[in-house]
Amino acid sequence: YLKTLSMSDNYVPFIAVTPKNGAEFDLVESWMVESLVPAIDQSYRTIPVSAYRGIGGLSRGAGIAMQVALKHPEQFGQVHLSMLAHFRQTNEIEQWIQALPPDQTPLIFISIGEDDITLLDQSAELRTLLIAHQIPHQYEVMPGGHTLAFWRSQWEKYADWHMRHFGLQMRSPPFD
Repeated sequence: YLKTLSMSDNYVPFIAVTPKNGAEFDLVESWMVESLVPAIDQSYRTIPVSAYRGIGGLSRGAGIAMQVALKHPEQFGQVHLSMLAHFRQTNEIEQWIQALPPDQTPLIFISIGEDDITLLDQSAELRTLLIAHQIPHQYEVMPGGHTLAFWRSQWEKYADWHMRHFGLQMRSPPFD
């Protein structure tokens, strides 16, 4: 699906890496920052600055993406969090937010399905922290639940959001 989207006439070419993980958050964080990103930059023609690198995920992957983006803003300039499941204490997340250098605060897009009752609270809690620390973000509660169908229905929106914030225009609008 992502390969089809990245090769469509609507988007400029982009690289999307979607690792399947089952490891603990801190292990995935160090693997991404110390191994994956350098390997991609060495293997492909990338723009290796945070303003042109985004991260995102769904559910547990969104929790990992949040952790990586907030702790490594020098590598990731934007993050989209779909159906966020972070398993972290509020004070730990708040410490990451407080440690963000003012000139390296990532752009944040949070989306959650209105039927995703369990995780709706986690997304709202993160939003409250972002508001309290005056961190700009986009927050959307949309119809749907904690399903792959919900995430797939939002993928073009995420891709468009990333492209706009990379300063890239879509080749043509994806929607009528």
